[in-house]
Amino acid sequence: MATGQQCVNSNKGKRSHLYITGGANYSAHTTVVNPITCSLTSITFDGQARWHNDATKLVIEVSRNHDAAHAADGGDPGDGTAGLLTITLTNGGAPAPQPVQDVNVTYVNDSDAAP
Repeated sequence: MATGQQCVNSNKGKRSHLYITGGANYSAHTTVVNPITCSLTSITFDGQARWHNDATKLVIEVSRNHDAAHAADGGDPGDGTAGLLTITLTNGGAPAPQPVQDVNVTYVNDSDAAP
């Protein structure tokens, strides 16, 4: 299974990048099945695969969807909140990309980051 661990901006509409390693069959045809879900909160992200000529590595650009706040206290996840993102990939044919193990993330809420 491919793995990754990173920080993700939980502010709505702000981009972050996940670096996935240890995979196989990634290509220019690899796409993310949206939405990307978090099993520890109910927030979701849309993602776009960014392949860089290595079948074992992939960058996924993610952006928080405009969903409702769902943290335990009713607010958005604050800085340092843990997340666990489920990411599904497809190539639109064979060979299929190697599945990605759920990705541990730490949320930061940076409203000043570039969109």
